[in-house]
Amino acid sequence: MKKENMKKLRAQAEELVQKLTLDEKIGMVHGAQLFQTKGVDRLGIPPLKMSDGPMGVRQEFQPSTWQTVGLSDDLVTYLPCNSALAATWNRLLAARTGSVLGEEARGRGKDVILAPGINIKRSPLCGRNFEYFSEDPYLTKELAVPFIQGVQNWDVAACVKHFAANNQETERLWVDVKIDEKALREIYLPAFRAAVEEADSYTIMTAYNKLNGTHCYANKHLLDDILRKEWGYEGTVISDWGGVHDTKMAAEAALDIEMSVTDNFEEYYLAQPLKKAIQEGEIKEEQLDEKVIHTLMLMMRMHIIEGAQENRPRKSGTYNTEEHRRETLQVARESVVLLKNENSVLPLSSSIKKVALIGALSKSQKDMCGAWSCAEVGKVVTLYEAMEKRGVDINYNDGYDLKTNKIVNLDQTLAAARQSDVVIVAMGEQAWESGEMRSKGDISIAAEQQRLVSELVKTGKPVVVLMMCGRPVIFNEVRREAPAILCTWWLGSEAGNAICNVLWGDYNPSGKLPMTFPQHNGQIPL
Repeated sequence: MKKENMKKLRAQAEELVQKLTLDEKIGMVHGAQLFQTKGVDRLGIPPLKMSDGPMGVRQEFQPSTWQTVGLSDDLVTYLPCNSALAATWNRLLAARTGSVLGEEARGRGKDVILAPGINIKRSPLCGRNFEYFSEDPYLTKELAVPFIQGVQNWDVAACVKHFAANNQETERLWVDVKIDEKALREIYLPAFRAAVEEADSYTIMTAYNKLNGTHCYANKHLLDDILRKEWGYEGTVISDWGGVHDTKMAAEAALDIEMSVTDNFEEYYLAQPLKKAIQEGEIKEEQLDEKVIHTLMLMMRMHIIEGAQENRPRKSGTYNTEEHRRETLQVARESVVLLKNENSVLPLSSSIKKVALIGALSKSQKDMCGAWSCAEVGKVVTLYEAMEKRGVDINYNDGYDLKTNKIVNLDQTLAAARQSDVVIVAMGEQAWESGEMRSKGDISIAAEQQRLVSELVKTGKPVVVLMMCGRPVIFNEVRREAPAILCTWWLGSEAGNAICNVLWGDYNPSGKLPMTFPQHNGQIPL
């Protein structure tokens, strides 16, 4: 937004904040529910409603517990993971993906969608790499900007995260990331700077970790010197859930809203402890006012409350539509990466009569979506379902057990392969293997899954491996022996249809890897 318009918004917010009591202001700077702040009814200021996540708006939760409400009308389109989106190298698709997420968030009554994640994939071991775009600052920046703009076109705030240098989940609340200023600015900050200066992201989320000795939520060099002063940011800064640890530090830094994971809302650091500190003169009320001003400006920009910009009603949204599924399909199939294709195994010929489909992942809706799964059961098209719809004669076998990753019924699996014209093996990481607090020390695909591929190759039938994952994985045995390999990521609601489109040549596998896949764990530097 132009500076003159921001000045008008700020002036109006400053006028409004003078009408608020101390208690009302305190209510606006901390969670009053797990995903919402307090409003001020007497002045027509509603609560700020937030939701995860980068791949689809989560189900509705109880106000103070992490139990879902169990509604039947909170079901959404599930998007391909950000690793997949990055593999398209396509700015237009990033904008369209952001638009789908923004429209669905708005349709679900949300004000802030906690996305996109744009941390640099500094280590392939990180459990949340599937949420982030790339290890490359430029590629991340070029996709993040249109993604954010797509979200915010629907009067919904993007919350770009996690600011900054959140590269591991192990000890994430206390790990101290040591980075010199040059590396910080050349590697970790360019995408965030573009999110602020080019995309005008309305909100930004602070990371859990420490940065050079100070937690990000209270890091004055990061928030005050760089974000506010250097980049001129007047948006709203929100903590990650449970990422605040001290009232005075949070109050004196450029953090605006504290969110957390527990139900003791009035005991949050920016709740009653902040009120007490202000009353006792330890913290100036003007510091609280500045936080509230940023939130009021945010509400004005999204047309939640009246503000000094164009006079129009707030946009309405919708979710789980056929149009959104078509957009998701386009991203999914354009993200698929052809890693190997010896003897022109792919694309599959229409003359193929029978296909051996091996691998329990091909039937698992959750595992074809990946971590943060929130789509309605029955609305995710699995590979098995898509092949059935295509009229393929399927010779299916689990191949391996999803719980143990051990081979099951090997003789039956090999028999299915010998009776078929081609063998398709769905393998990779299950959804539970990635996510919050799920960094790994070894990203190798289970040895039994890889041995199964070797046994199938020995049948003499052409074998196509589908590698389903959200981050780099190591699969050397498969790389050596399988004649054809596709990286199919976690592709969301239209996963099965997208993969079938590529397998049978309806769509070219034009994706490009947005991150490095190591050959062994010893190549991982961190």
